[in-house]
Amino acid sequence: MINPVESCFHLSTTLFNDGRATCFSCGAIVSEHRKVIYQPVHVPTGIEQIEKAVMNEKALSIQQGQRFNEQTQKLLDLEYKSKLCVSQLIEKYTEAKVYHAVEESQAFESAIDIVCKAFNIHKPDLMGEK
Repeated sequence: MINPVESCFHLSTTLFNDGRATCFSCGAIVSEHRKVIYQPVHVPTGIEQIEKAVMNEKALSIQQGQRFNEQTQKLLDLEYKSKLCVSQLIEKYTEAKVYHAVEESQAFESAIDIVCKAFNIHKPDLMGEK
C-alpha cells in the first residue's frame, strides 16, 4: 500500500509558522524545505471502513461457498459409494439366488435393506420380487 505522506510533494500547505506548515494533501507537518517533520496516524474514513467491511464480507462469502462446495462433493461421493455398495450387494444376492444359497441370499437381502435405509435409497426390486 502506498503511503500518502511519502508519495506527496507537500506543495499545498498552510502558511509557515516557526518553520512548519501542514500539508493540505496528506496532513503531514513539513519544514520549509518540504521535508516531513511529523507524519500523522492515518485514521480510516467511513468509506474506507465500509470498503474494508465489504472486502471482509466477500472473503467470508467465498470461504463459505468453498465449504459448501466441499460438503456437497462429500455428500455426492457418499451417495455414489452407497449406491455402488447396493449394486455390489445385489450382484452377490443374485449370485446366491442362482446357486440356491438361501441363507446367503437372505443375508445379502438384509444387507441391502440396511444400506438402503441408512442412505435413504429406494430399494430396487430383487429379481422381480417386491
